[in-house]
Amino acid sequence: MINAQGPDVSAWDGGPTEDPQVIDFVTFPLANDFCIIKVSEGLVKDRLFDRQWGAAKGKTARMAYHFWRSFVDQKRAVQNMLGFLGNDAGEMPVALDIEAADNSTSVASLGDVWISEYHRLTGLWPIFYSYPYFMAEHGFGAKNIWGAYKHPLLRNCKLWLGQWPFDELESMPGYDVHGDLLRAVLIDEVIRGERALTWPRPLEPFQKVDFWQWTSRYPPSRIPGYYTGPNHKEAVDMNISSLSRIAFQALYPISHPPQSKVKELVVNTPDGPIVFRPG
Repeated sequence: MINAQGPDVSAWDGGPTEDPQVIDFVTFPLANDFCIIKVSEGLVKDRLFDRQWGAAKGKTARMAYHFWRSFVDQKRAVQNMLGFLGNDAGEMPVALDIEAADNSTSVASLGDVWISEYHRLTGLWPIFYSYPYFMAEHGFGAKNIWGAYKHPLLRNCKLWLGQWPFDELESMPGYDVHGDLLRAVLIDEVIRGERALTWPRPLEPFQKVDFWQWTSRYPPSRIPGYYTGPNHKEAVDMNISSLSRIAFQALYPISHPPQSKVKELVVNTPDGPIVFRPG
């Protein structure tokens, strides 16, 4: 079983110029099954969204994500995002990315307002993105004295988890001397199918991890058309789905060119080993 994979990108991935570069989505599907594209942050549209979103249409499955901010009106943020998407919300569910508190002490509760408004307007539930430390710090899995979740809306959402086993090597002895090189070697071994990953377990209140951002250090050279000019971003966020490529493409059908022949990677999950083919 081969798992689906794809990067998440924003204007930051298009270069520092006023004319950002768009990924080459013609060849992109040779090694990727989806692309997660930033649509908005707070109340503002991402400056590369329209071009990236349009270029990806019909080439790969698309997920639009909203980068959440606590200091804006949450209902208006949803309404603005839906306006930016218009009649094209993509092939995959919209994702809510909550990873910045902006000094708020009510992150989870304000997130509930965003989720509730999105569901009210669309009848759908978003995919929820965050990472373990942030979720624990802000009590997304907190329960009341009766044992019920304080934020039960999250149980309706799929979880897209940021957990980076090779990105956090700074805590290892000798990192200053060998860290960057070691991390690059380990990530390359995963990409080449020579090192197995262990699928992360879900955090409460979620029941499973549906998407896993396993590294934020994926080599830009492996993404066709990615901006590699002056002052380019030196790493890309890469994600894998819990679904096999066959199941994923059946759920989010796109006409793909034939897949490139690359090595398979065994991924150990709580339900047994699975395999995916990195780009």
